[in-house]
Parts: sequence; structure tokens; C-alpha cells
Amino acid sequence: MSAHAVVRIAGHRLRLVPFPPYRLSHLATDEGTPAGSLHMVRVSEGEVRQFELRPGAPDAPAAELARVEDDVSTDWVRYRMGPTGAEVRLRAGLLPRFAADGSLMAGPDTPHWTLETSLFRCRWPEGLVLASTEEGAPAPFELLGPQGAVLFLQGPLGREQLPALEEMVSPGQQVLGTGTLGEAPYVDVAYTHEGRAWRQRHVVLALGGTHVLVLTAQALESHVTPLLAQAQALVESFRAGPFEGS
Repeated sequence: MSAHAVVRIAGHRLRLVPFPPYRLSHLATDEGTPAGSLHMVRVSEGEVRQFELRPGAPDAPAAELARVEDDVSTDWVRYRMGPTGAEVRLRAGLLPRFAADGSLMAGPDTPHWTLETSLFRCRWPEGLVLASTEEGAPAPFELLGPQGAVLFLQGPLGREQLPALEEMVSPGQQVLGTGTLGEAPYVDVAYTHEGRAWRQRHVVLALGGTHVLVLTAQALESHVTPLLAQAQALVESFRAGPFEGS
């Protein structure tokens, strides 16, 4: 993987570092599920492990994560950062060893989740599943939507390695047009795969100096509009590093 493969998820006064392989998704907010709650799935040594992370009360004091000993639920084993702090729930029957699956610590007090790496930070758009990638993959993570929709970042690339926007196509693909999102140039591409119409948008994001990242949004033509809106939210929140601790 590239140097920025370690991903931290920060917000709601928390910072989570999940250990790959993992998939994380937003939980719907209701009376018993506070805003910012997450669901995580990991496969470790052949065991499927499921967790829920629920942010704590806004005024909860800082505390270490510890098991809730008085929990009598048959569905979850619970860990909490103090009486009113953030809570991690593990499906019953799993070995209660969250420390082997990720680390949780205090983080920034923001009402949304931010993805942090050593090279950049960006907003995690709601509605997309955060998935780790395999070792050696060009992207540090993927953001997955319905029907094969995906956002992923590649790089860093030297500007001299980057082709012109109109040349960022593969055989059988057609350039639809170019534009900018703020200062970030992009190219839209169309192609057909297995008889279905697909779209791609490649956005060039400056890392400063001589390097860039390329964000690709890819979806069926019928699903591309919401994905492009999520890609724009990511681009608008993108901040280049370097950042310490990732």
C-alpha cells in the first residue's frame, strides 16, 4: 500500500483507527442511536466480527475504554469510555478483544467524520461504506455505494506522471467533457461494460509542490448523480498535509 495507507476516522470527540480488513458504515440515527454511530465488520482469522461505535454525551469527561461489567444483554458485549462516554458494542459470542481490531481515543469535537492520513484529510460522505483495500493496492481505502458505485483515491503521483485530462481514458472510453470543482480540474468519461452504461469522473487534487492525488468516482449512469454530489463534498473538504500521527 502507499505511504498513507493507515486511515484514522475522526469526529464526534473520537478518533478511531480500524485495523484492516474492515468495512465501516453509518448507522441511522434514532432515539437509541446517537448521531455519528458506526457499524464495523472485520474478518479476522476466519471469524466475522461485528461492532457498533456510539459517540458519548457532549459533556462526557475523558476516560479509558473499559468493559461494562453489569451488562446483562444477550446481544452485545459493551465497552465504554466512562459512564456517559463513547461506547463500543461487540456481538455476543465474540472474544471481547476490541484492542486487536482497532484503537479508540479522544478526537476532535466535530459533528461529522473526517478521514485522516499522513498526506491528507477529507470528509467521509454519508451513505458510503468505508472499506480497507488489500496490501499493495493503489488506493488506501474505497468508499462504496449501491450497484457498484465507488469513490477511490490514487497516488501520490508526480505531476510529470499525470497525463492531460483528455488522455485520462482507457480503450473503449469516451471523454464527455472537462471542468473544475473549485481549483480541482476533472474529466468526465463514459463507457459500456457488460451492456450497461457507466460513468467516471477523475478529479486531480493538489498535494502541494509537485505531487497530486487522483479521485475517481465510478458508477452506473443511473446512479452517478448522487455519487458525484458525494465526490464534490469530499473535494470541497480535502486538505493536503503532511499530518503527524497517521
